[in-house]
Amino acid sequence: MPDKIPPGPKGKPIAGNLLEFRRNPTGFLLNAALEYGDVVYLKFGPQQIFLINNPDYIRDVLVTNNRNFIKSRGLQMARRFLGEGLLTSEGDLHRRQ
Repeated sequence: MPDKIPPGPKGKPIAGNLLEFRRNPTGFLLNAALEYGDVVYLKFGPQQIFLINNPDYIRDVLVTNNRNFIKSRGLQMARRFLGEGLLTSEGDLHRRQ
């Protein structure tokens, strides 16, 4: 059985949803949440993004099942500049914070 991908805006070839997002990030994300629901699939160039809008799902990702999720490469790289804060930390340190 193939993996299911949540619904989301189609986007353009290659760029995906990136150009639309860059024009109005907050408006784009808000509209995507309103139109597609609790979990929205987005593509920003080669990156696959999942926008989570349901508080229970957010808790599942950030707290309950955080061991199953890793930070994006961008946040992993940002750790060098931002330090080990809530945004960039993982594992036990993230849970303690």
